[in-house]
Amino acid sequence: MSIVDKMRKARESTFDVGSVTLTVRRPTDWDALSMKYSSRQDAILGVAGFIVNWTGVTEQDLFPGGNADPVPFDEDIFAEWLKDKPEHWAAIIDKVKNLYTSHSEKLEDVSKN
Repeated sequence: MSIVDKMRKARESTFDVGSVTLTVRRPTDWDALSMKYSSRQDAILGVAGFIVNWTGVTEQDLFPGGNADPVPFDEDIFAEWLKDKPEHWAAIIDKVKNLYTSHSEKLEDVSKN
């Protein structure tokens, strides 16, 4: 694993939406510069890219007649799945936002000490 991969991995955490566990990568300060969204649609489109993996997804979850085999994470499959899951949009937006906010607050606390 390269150093860049280790740095990215260090920013990852997981959370559940329904029966799916998503892996989210906390936005960097650089990423946050462009995270100003004027609509819910802009927000979900903007934060979806911070989802980097999932577990608990089978073909049955994705389309009728699918099998019970796990589906590896793929950005295109995730994006298509997400379009049909508006019940998860707020949780995903909130998770990404909260990860960045918590990170910023920790940095602020460290700089005060």
